[in-house]
Amino acid sequence: MQLSPGQITNIFEIGVSTSNLLLLEQVEGYQNDNGLNAVDPNVIRTRRLDLLERVKRGEVARWFPMQSSFSDEAGNILATMERLGSLSDRTAPMMNILIPARDESDTLPNLLDSITVQETNSPVRVFLADNNSTDGTAQLAEARGCNVVKASIKGCSPARRAAMQALVNASLGEKFEQFVVQTDADCELEGTNGTNYLASVGAFFEQHPNILASSGPIHYHLNDGRVIATKGDFTEEFEVDMSLENMFDLLGRDRYHFLQGRKRAHYLPGGNSAYRLEPLKTAAINFPEEPCWESIFMSFILQSHFSTDSVAVNPEQIVATKARGEMTTQEAGMRYLTPFKAPDTIPPLTTLQDLIQRAEQASYRLRPDERITGYDLASDVLKRLAQERGIRYSPALITATGRLITGLYARISIKD
Repeated sequence: MQLSPGQITNIFEIGVSTSNLLLLEQVEGYQNDNGLNAVDPNVIRTRRLDLLERVKRGEVARWFPMQSSFSDEAGNILATMERLGSLSDRTAPMMNILIPARDESDTLPNLLDSITVQETNSPVRVFLADNNSTDGTAQLAEARGCNVVKASIKGCSPARRAAMQALVNASLGEKFEQFVVQTDADCELEGTNGTNYLASVGAFFEQHPNILASSGPIHYHLNDGRVIATKGDFTEEFEVDMSLENMFDLLGRDRYHFLQGRKRAHYLPGGNSAYRLEPLKTAAINFPEEPCWESIFMSFILQSHFSTDSVAVNPEQIVATKARGEMTTQEAGMRYLTPFKAPDTIPPLTTLQDLIQRAEQASYRLRPDERITGYDLASDVLKRLAQERGIRYSPALITATGRLITGLYARISIKD
């Protein structure tokens, strides 16, 4: 396949007008490899370098180079143009993949390869937050077409926060629909056939317009050769209950007091979760700077702002990972796989407990030395009063009174 001089000129002008660094790089490479000068090489180089500086400053984001069904450079350029057209006419959203990374030069190429072969009409951008790597991770990512962000505070949560903020900054003024995929540098995007992960995310959100976030199965390849296939919210198949329901029970709290909606709350694993970007931007939701268990934080915050009905499991949203931890038992008998995190990372249950305490401090206007130690149902309180004082309360009266007084009483104690 060959591009005419007129096509090359037109594509170059579109690349400039849309600040699309990938198109400029592809046009420059095509001209150099074919000995063409449809556009002055010095003009292309100047425009490309200027745009590259804007990318490094975070003003715009570069597209990730995707493999096309064509086998030559011209075909790859036309595939990029098709994705640009799909974005412009709103038949496909922008896919943004966020990756925290620290010394991941061995595993990162596998993830990037799995992104390259995704069969999707959407353009793709990859934001990699480099967490003080010393093995060339940042240089590798930049050479492969990622938007590299520096995350100086050690830990997955600060790194995810830096990547998310870079995306938010780059998306200012952009009018098209955008989805966010959170994954890890030791993961690979699989889907159901190895190439349809991103397509499954896009189709799921399109089919369920009220869903704001989704999780999917993670296939853990353990060091002993076993593969543990999880369901979307870490249920018994993983021999672990990382559900928010279980964690609230362990902490003696009713999750309905903190989260919205009646549906079962979902856990959104950092290695495999997807979001609509606009609701996160509107609610100013991002990961915290402290090295907490960020997936617990995001699961709690998202479902305290929006209904649990807006979070779901997408069974085709599958990733694989070579887990670098072991099955461990920690925190009130909870079993979970220890991922690669900073040594001072706050564990899952403690992360949720801290979030609950912050919510209670604000809700009840507690002093810094006060803590909620538990809750009594209003109906139970009324029944107890009836027994103590010999007063008869009918079930209807108990129900009506419970609704009037918010349904829960808190027991407050001074922190030891």
